[in-house]
Amino acid sequence: MPRGSTVVVEMVVDFLDHAAYDHLATWQQQHEASGGTVVVDEVGPARRTGGDGDGLVRRVWMPAVARAFSPWWVWQAKHKDDGRGVLRPLLAGVREYHRRSVPEVGQYLTQLVDQQCPRALFLTCADSRGVPNMITSSGPGDLYTVRNIGNLVPPLERDSSVAASLEYAVNYLAVPSILVCGHSGCTAMHGLLDGATANGSLGRWLRWGLPSLQALRDGHSVGIAAAEEGRNEVDQLSMVNVARQVEAIGKHSAVRAAVAAGRVQVTGLFLDIRTARLLLLDPEAARFVPVPDDYLPDGLVVPGGRQNSLGAGSGG
Repeated sequence: MPRGSTVVVEMVVDFLDHAAYDHLATWQQQHEASGGTVVVDEVGPARRTGGDGDGLVRRVWMPAVARAFSPWWVWQAKHKDDGRGVLRPLLAGVREYHRRSVPEVGQYLTQLVDQQCPRALFLTCADSRGVPNMITSSGPGDLYTVRNIGNLVPPLERDSSVAASLEYAVNYLAVPSILVCGHSGCTAMHGLLDGATANGSLGRWLRWGLPSLQALRDGHSVGIAAAEEGRNEVDQLSMVNVARQVEAIGKHSAVRAAVAAGRVQVTGLFLDIRTARLLLLDPEAARFVPVPDDYLPDGLVVPGGRQNSLGAGSGG
């Protein structure tokens, strides 16, 4: 490193033994003695402290994860309050985005300055645990995302909040795919089961989910399959709700015409938060199934030179 320079050492390790630590510390002292600055940034792992109800305190080590995929509480836990209050996590996150992500994604955003051409409209719940770009490994310009409580699709003649996005995505963005994604432990489904549709804006919104609740009680095949898998009633309803919203989207005039012309495909997804796995709705089997691990989109080259669909890979 040049003398007097500022160096950031990113520690993406699960364990650092004494010899490695001593070597790093010695080098840091030498570099700082030359007028330089060394910042040791421990990207991972993070340590959580908690109990299991038996009076014992256990420390759980979280594995090292890139900050683009790890939540604030993992890597900001060691930072002290700097007087910026509730905005501190956001501001620290923006700083990390500017420092780590902008150099990599900037080139793609530059190409998207004047237009966007997303590959899918992604309708999902507003729940903070489901992150569309993370669970689909997508980036800027890939998804036209619509989020609301319970990933619901109100009738066009009663509410245009989702319908407007559908029309724009199909008629102007020409998306080839519409994805509806529900998730396990959905509080909106909890509310429907508990009858929280009586008062307030939340209750009025949840009423759009009542047809899904009725479908579950009437023995919807997707709900039956979910029950046979041992899923609780909330997740059964969440899965039925995805199937119902897929049907509702298909009835929208713009979507219906595009589907009939073979320009759009509507698909249901379900995120199992406990396993972090994404499931795919199989309409014929009337159940959610795992996405094949060996699935590759056309033209994707994998290590070893194998390439699917478009011909032989070139290696590397």
